[in-house]
Amino acid sequence: MTVTTLEAPSVPSRCLHVLDLENLMEGSLSVAGITDTWRKYLTAGLIGPNDQVFVGCGATYAPWAVLGLVNAPLRLVVGGYGPDAADIALLETLPASWVYRRFDRVVIGSADHGFAPWASDLVDHGLQVLQVLPSKRPSRILGGVVTASLRLGEQATWGLATPKVA
Repeated sequence: MTVTTLEAPSVPSRCLHVLDLENLMEGSLSVAGITDTWRKYLTAGLIGPNDQVFVGCGATYAPWAVLGLVNAPLRLVVGGYGPDAADIALLETLPASWVYRRFDRVVIGSADHGFAPWASDLVDHGLQVLQVLPSKRPSRILGGVVTASLRLGEQATWGLATPKVA
């Protein structure tokens, strides 16, 4: 495990949170499981007052996501069917050119390699990109382009040393 220090912004900045719900859950499909996953994400303490949160899921998860995230301040992005439905929906909704003109930092809640080219583009444009991982093994491709990583449920603060999972 290596340690990466994220620079604390000198002025209030905006962070975009892009969460692949199905990837972060790793469990059975249930309202309680979705609510628990959201609670674990909040534990990290990464969401600030100027941030925006987009949560993606496939059509199969959508009814449970609506109920499990009913009071959460976020935008739910529903994709089609299939294993990459959430990834595809989020990436189509959030083009990199739109993101890097509006945000200073991005948090990707996923271990899927499908986010790697998008994350690389953001880093190339000067954004800090943090990956929040489920407990399963991360994508080496995505892990290789992000600024830092932490496990779902761990506490992290911008500007402090954050472990990068190898």
